[in-house]
Amino acid sequence: MTQLIYEGKDITKDISIKSCVLHDYAGGGADDVRITFPDSDKLWGKWNPERGDILEVKTGNYSTGLMYVDGVSQCAGTFTLNAISTPLSAKKPKNRIWRNIKFTQIISDIADANGLTYEVYGITDYAYTVISQMNQSDLDFLNMICIREGYSCKISDGKIIIFSEEYMERKTAKPIITPNDVFQNYEFTKSDNLFSSFTVRYAAPFGNLITYTARSIYAGGSGLEIEYLNSIAEAERWANGYLRNINKYAVTTYLPMKFITDISAGSLINIKEFGTFDGKYYVYKVSLDTVNNKSYVYARQVD
Repeated sequence: MTQLIYEGKDITKDISIKSCVLHDYAGGGADDVRITFPDSDKLWGKWNPERGDILEVKTGNYSTGLMYVDGVSQCAGTFTLNAISTPLSAKKPKNRIWRNIKFTQIISDIADANGLTYEVYGITDYAYTVISQMNQSDLDFLNMICIREGYSCKISDGKIIIFSEEYMERKTAKPIITPNDVFQNYEFTKSDNLFSSFTVRYAAPFGNLITYTARSIYAGGSGLEIEYLNSIAEAERWANGYLRNINKYAVTTYLPMKFITDISAGSLINIKEFGTFDGKYYVYKVSLDTVNNKSYVYARQVD
């Protein structure tokens, strides 16, 4: 059964749910849920839900945590709520500059500004001489830093969670997935959009050039970012971060399955008995259809 808590009240017995689809991301974007209700009597319109209202969806042992209503629509006898894991304040573009600051202090400042707490796992607390947020939302800004440093940013249940992807990928994969566990329309893909190199460059005042090119094992294109850089070490980290962010999807899989909550975004799974695509995979997205009892797992190979 799909349970809905709205503004702290369990309203499950007062409603009927026509569809409910959840998207759980390992990072790079907010988790989201879309719930549609039969509403021929237009009761939801009378209840007047608003953007920013807080809800939580539970099913079995799974919970979305706190979600914030981001969209409301009504048509043809139905009413739909869209909600995301990010407070709406974190979506507003901002401009600010930090000087002589460590990464965890930036995270702390953004968490405080949006009424969130934070946790970090496996990261290095790099110091920045100058770093700027230019017409970016807080979430987009944190994601930008994380891509550069090889980290992921996830907001879930009132917390900002920053973690090193390599740190997570080294953990043991426990669930084993075989062809018997998935529906027949599963898919494995080898990407043809990989980069052989990525360069980060900054032409500092007075002609000082800071540049670094990271290289991969793949044949392919090359990338370039012009960034404000403070050191060659920073250029090296960021070039490797940008390159990793592109090439980490070299081998991916899409696995439609019966409804399962034991596999979440950020977890590791073992793929077996599929042949050439067997191996250890990092789950970067899970979609859950709670009404039709189906799960859709998206993962990338890490070994």
